[in-house]
Amino acid sequence: MVSHFNPIKYLRRGNRQIIPARNNRIDINRKTTNSKTQSFLFKWFKIKKLRFYHFLLVAIVIIIMPVFKEWNTLLTGNRITGISVGKKLFDIGEGPYMRKNVQRTGILYIQDDMSHLVYAPDNLTLAPGKEIPLIINKKDPDYYLIATIPGFYLQFNRAVKLVIVLIIWGAIFSTLIQIQKGNLTVKP
Repeated sequence: MVSHFNPIKYLRRGNRQIIPARNNRIDINRKTTNSKTQSFLFKWFKIKKLRFYHFLLVAIVIIIMPVFKEWNTLLTGNRITGISVGKKLFDIGEGPYMRKNVQRTGILYIQDDMSHLVYAPDNLTLAPGKEIPLIINKKDPDYYLIATIPGFYLQFNRAVKLVIVLIIWGAIFSTLIQIQKGNLTVKP
């Protein structure tokens, strides 16, 4: 049996490959990917080809961003234990964005022989009498962080911003992958 040699399948040279031209001749000098995208990625980020671990690396940085925002309170704040004391109804927001009758759990803590009552985020439900680790800002005793992963990340505004930034990063990454594959072209 005679095997046929397929130059398109077997002959690859660096980032160039043999591609049939329009007139059925083989053009060795034609590039397979968008050279502007490759030069941009290589020039600025020293990346020749985007991989999934690049996506994960940036996603981890995005997930850690709220920790960077609160670094001062995390490092210098007072670590104390608060006790949940019950729930209270609130009207949150203004105008058409107002949410009525939102239940929020009250957290009582003592600092400098004074008791303070703060309210947990509206999506964090705690049983009365439960002890909660808190980090209190020294300058503003009403500013606190709940020192647990759900308490830190599940605050409504922080969680929404985080999800939006992750969705935008996913869209940018998938677009760059499509450009890199040659499915999309960048017009000058």
